[in-house]
Amino acid sequence: MDRRGLSVSVRITADNGPLTYAFLAFSNQGADVVDAEAGPDQPALLRGTLRDDQTVQGWVYFVTPKADTTVILTTMGGKQMSALVVKG
Repeated sequence: MDRRGLSVSVRITADNGPLTYAFLAFSNQGADVVDAEAGPDQPALLRGTLRDDQTVQGWVYFVTPKADTTVILTTMGGKQMSALVVKG
C-alpha cells in the first residue's frame, strides 16, 4: 500500500475544559473519510483531552492522495469543532 500522505502541524488550546479532541480528513475529490494516524513527523497528535487553559501541539498525519483535503477537528464523540482546507 502507498503510505504517502498529508502531515499537518496543529496547535489546540482549550479555554474551557475538559475538551476531548480527535482528527479526521477527506479529499475534496471524494467522500472517503480518513482517520489520523502516527506519521513521520513527531510528536504525533491523534486524540486526547485538554483541561482549562491547556495547550497541545504536534503533527497529524493522514494517508491520503495529494489533493485538496479538508482536515476536521472533532470531539471524541465526533462533533465537528473546526475544519481547514489544505491545498494539494
